[in-house]
Amino acid sequence: MPLKTNKIIVVASGTPSDWGSCRTISSNLKKAYERLPGSFQVQWVTLPGNLGSDLDTYDQIAPVHDLYLKIKTSQPDQVVFIDHLPHAADLVAGFLAIDDPFVLPPVAIHIYGDFTYYAKKWSKLQNSPRLPTLRIICASDKQKQLIQGFSKEGGCVQSLPFPVNPEEFRFDPVLRKKARERWSMGPDDRVILYSGRLSLQKNVTRLIQEFARIPETAGRTDYLYLAGGYDDIGSKLLSIRTPQGYYFQQINRILSGIPESVARRVRFLGQLEGKELLGAYCGADVFSSLSLYHDEDYGMAVAEAMACGLPSVVTDWGGYASFGCRLVPVTPHEEGILVSSSAYQNHLLPLLAEPLSDEARKSDGERFLKNFSIDCVAARIPGLLAQETSPFRGFNWKLSNLLEIIRKKTPRPTFLAVRDSFHEEAYSPYFTQSPGVLAEAKWNPDTDLINWWTDYLRHANPRSGFEERPESKALKTSLWPFSEEYHAPSQPIFLFDGWDSRLVAEGGRWHARDGLVPLVSFFRNFEPKQFASRLLVHEDFHRWVPPAWQAQVEYYRIESRASETDLSQTKGLFLCGLMTPSFTDFQQIETQLEQLVATLGKERLATMKIELYFPLRHNTAFRNPQFETVLPTLPFLLTKKLGTHIQVLSDSALDSTRSLRGYFYYELNQGLLIKDSAARHLALSRGAIMLEALDTKRARTRGYETIPLSDFHDLVLIKRENLDAGPSIPGELIDQYAHMGDFFFKTSRFNNVWPEWVEGLCKRYQ
Repeated sequence: MPLKTNKIIVVASGTPSDWGSCRTISSNLKKAYERLPGSFQVQWVTLPGNLGSDLDTYDQIAPVHDLYLKIKTSQPDQVVFIDHLPHAADLVAGFLAIDDPFVLPPVAIHIYGDFTYYAKKWSKLQNSPRLPTLRIICASDKQKQLIQGFSKEGGCVQSLPFPVNPEEFRFDPVLRKKARERWSMGPDDRVILYSGRLSLQKNVTRLIQEFARIPETAGRTDYLYLAGGYDDIGSKLLSIRTPQGYYFQQINRILSGIPESVARRVRFLGQLEGKELLGAYCGADVFSSLSLYHDEDYGMAVAEAMACGLPSVVTDWGGYASFGCRLVPVTPHEEGILVSSSAYQNHLLPLLAEPLSDEARKSDGERFLKNFSIDCVAARIPGLLAQETSPFRGFNWKLSNLLEIIRKKTPRPTFLAVRDSFHEEAYSPYFTQSPGVLAEAKWNPDTDLINWWTDYLRHANPRSGFEERPESKALKTSLWPFSEEYHAPSQPIFLFDGWDSRLVAEGGRWHARDGLVPLVSFFRNFEPKQFASRLLVHEDFHRWVPPAWQAQVEYYRIESRASETDLSQTKGLFLCGLMTPSFTDFQQIETQLEQLVATLGKERLATMKIELYFPLRHNTAFRNPQFETVLPTLPFLLTKKLGTHIQVLSDSALDSTRSLRGYFYYELNQGLLIKDSAARHLALSRGAIMLEALDTKRARTRGYETIPLSDFHDLVLIKRENLDAGPSIPGELIDQYAHMGDFFFKTSRFNNVWPEWVEGLCKRYQ
């Protein structure tokens, strides 16, 4: 018989997810539940998003125990979990661990695209008399079939799409016109748009290859626009753990292998959100994604694009099949996975030949939203929760087998993405199911075959090419390479987290960044004869380059090309600095802050969002007692000059989806030690504008080459003879910095409380 649903507890997260799509989904789901009819009594419970799977501290246990008591005392008809994290499986397992005979009411969990990834968490929820009913709500029918394959007796698995907010995504002809003007598009130009992570899982290199196969058409120019940041997460399920910069190199390799006239028409938009993302959807003519991501349960980018009336050509994989897109068949092969190139071109070319009119775009978008809007999803929730459920019997052997596979750090032959493997059995619902479609597809392994493992072994060469220095691991969590959302044409490299000897031997440009300490240490540890590439060094460091290296070094600076409109519309200030107490010049910082206030004005600063980030906050120097009387000076200066509305950021706050568009970037404690830091490149690559852009009177040495780095910045190359020679650097000073580098790169102890401690000090001075 149907379940009672009048009285429910809805559990949500109080912490935004690190994943941009998850933030959107949880926000829209919350709006849907807020629109339930008045017959529902809804109690909202908000939990910290950082609750982990190991509930072994009071801070972790207390919120779970409080929620359990609320459920026990209020006796709801159902408990519904709507958020990505904290993971509902961890919370329910925590309930079952409590020594209490209380039988839980029916539990419903909206599952995000992470079932297989979180196999360990789900494995905790085996058959229990205290959990008679567990309802798993998937975002698509294919994900429903996938999870049923892991459940005993099929389980109670239902599907309900993630909602799209029509107030944020719908076709706007005005935004289309503005976007195309900004892109300098003519009426006969066509734009294919991809939005999402630039990663191996999303198969972006294959998308570029398909773009290169589009035949040239007289009177029409086609473009491929990629909106998103680089991501080197690899593929955990396939045991592919790529080094930082791997996918940047992969895309560069593909671009260098196609005609230059085609490669020039592949444009990188960076990470977009809000109005900018909506404008891109409206301005484009076709949306396309060839993702084979194992957790492609839904496809929020596809849904948003179709809400904007944008016709879409995507792989027939996972949740993509739910939207009524033009689907490209996908099937397993004995050497990998086949994605039909001929089917892709057959879907794409007619859309490029005759793009939809504005009226058709508007009509298609409205038709899509009738099934996927927040109101539509809200109307379906009562019937879904009232459906009769079968008893929860737990999960079958497949989940246990998958758990054993993903625990391994080496590939398992049984899970390689090939035909007749456990991978095919587990993911069989995600492949194209229609025999007719499979029979009609013109399969050609030369163009259709995808095997990430083969590509990884061929191009990353992890055994011999990528040599990681164990003594450098102290910097792993705090300094990132250019590949992290950075679209520079120069080859990125992380000098002190490993280097790729193959790339060095083949040449190209390496970029010595993050300041004087790593640069001096690099020169001391290497000889020019070992280094076949060109080395980019900031112009302010030219006097530190040894004579033996001069022939291999190019000098550069970064210049802003932001418009007056860009400068006037900034809404925040991103403060950063390499806070090494030994070299902190507080007099210089105070002078800088006074100049900052004078430049922006107190009134403007009072309305701006101010965020503070320390890229080396994990360094053991922060734990040394001799600095405890020095460090409090910094938060005191900041609050004294800028006010108390300063947010201290951690690494997790600067995740791969975070945009800094609309922010000024300003670096504290500037000078030789931190000139051109990692945090600057992180900020600029995510849309921030250097505050120095306001200073238009600064004299600049003329450069001989300009390379675009981002929407607002260029890298300008400068000849050494055009730089001021200046006095020589004392040898003892060079040795001092080199010894400092040895200390930084050999230590491995971290201080994880640093950002919280600084934030507490800031509040103390309010």
